Amino acid sequence: MLTSATPSEILSLLRVLHNLGQTGDESGQISNVIFYITCLHPISREYSLRDGRTILAHFASLRPMIVSHLVKLASQHIESVGKALFGLFRALPMNVWTPTDQDLSIIENWLDDLTKSPVAFELALHLIDLMNWNNLPDRNQLCISYTIHCEMALILLKLHLKYCDKTASSKENQLQVSNR
Repeated sequence: MLTSATPSEILSLLRVLHNLGQTGDESGQISNVIFYITCLHPISREYSLRDGRTILAHFASLRPMIVSHLVKLASQHIESVGKALFGLFRALPMNVWTPTDQDLSIIENWLDDLTKSPVAFELALHLIDLMNWNNLPDRNQLCISYTIHCEMALILLKLHLKYCDKTASSKENQLQVSNR
């Protein structure tokens, strides 16, 4: 259907999906379709990426857990979507997102091997940079829990030991961090 659709038909489809998703997209099926149309489909992505990003950002502002769903989709399709993911995640309301353990695992996997996928490595750093590590406004409470702060600190420490501190760290120190 998408290969024979005109740009105006694709944009109309996106508007319909936007209206459907406003009532709820807990299963992520509507977000999956929008992601496919705007990021994966070779023809429609050329003229629908901006509108799709806007719709997904609106969904994420209503239900921040959509960001976690998009991180999972990105991990499955990172090679075919590429750097377009940077724009997608930049458009999302990352200040209200709380990453899950699965999100942290995906980010850690992306950081694990720079040579395997430079785009994944850069995207992981981009996501870490976009996360809201501050306190909530008018409250003395972190936006992202202290536990996630600690988990991310360990991930970044492992990254540092792997790439930056080869000469100063010994195998014994690396094993101690890995066993925690």
